Amino acid sequence: MKKTLLAFLCVALMSATVLAADNGVIIKKGSGPALAHVTNPSLVRTPEVVRPAGTKTIFSNLGPSSTNLYYDGDGWLVAGPASELGESQFIALPFTPAKNSTVTKIETSVGYLGAGANQFVLSLNNDDGTGNVGTVIEQKTMKNTPNFGSCCTLNKWTLKTSQAVVAGTQYWVVATTPASGKGDDYYGAWAFSNLDTFEYNIESSGWTNGLAFTGVPAGAVLGTIP
Repeated sequence: MKKTLLAFLCVALMSATVLAADNGVIIKKGSGPALAHVTNPSLVRTPEVVRPAGTKTIFSNLGPSSTNLYYDGDGWLVAGPASELGESQFIALPFTPAKNSTVTKIETSVGYLGAGANQFVLSLNNDDGTGNVGTVIEQKTMKNTPNFGSCCTLNKWTLKTSQAVVAGTQYWVVATTPASGKGDDYYGAWAFSNLDTFEYNIESSGWTNGLAFTGVPAGAVLGTIP
């Protein structure tokens, strides 16, 4: 199960069909999760704030610079049951620490699509032992998320309690909404990681950097590593 997530996301991307378009954002849905695609992403790049000294990276697929932390043109919808999608859709990002560590901060690239209360629930979860999302370790309501299609403001969560994680064990960063009440209509998208790159050269005109989409949502898990 740990290795099937990437393949599933790729298939979902290829099979997606257009459902609706609004304000330059096209929503696509196929047999897998719904996708948001920005037809005119913002050209303004806002540098992300430098992390505090001493913060260690337990996991990250952000990068490679403060003005290019994730790909802001596509992302998986994060939507509550009362959202414009008409059903709930939640997204989870797996990570496996290389060493025993302590998680103190989590960063994600979830952006707002302009409908519903601008807040979602971000959580750190155990694995259920079969490669799927398990029980919640800690969670927080993230408010005032940046507009989807812009870069590079992150959802930055400092955990209330530092959480120990074990080397070689899979954990999850999860974006959900409440089942009811404020935030059950949140309508946003979790932007893709931009680390999968390649270059192309057409008619010997020079090398150009490109992006090979895998559909993996962008994020980082930070803290201390002994």
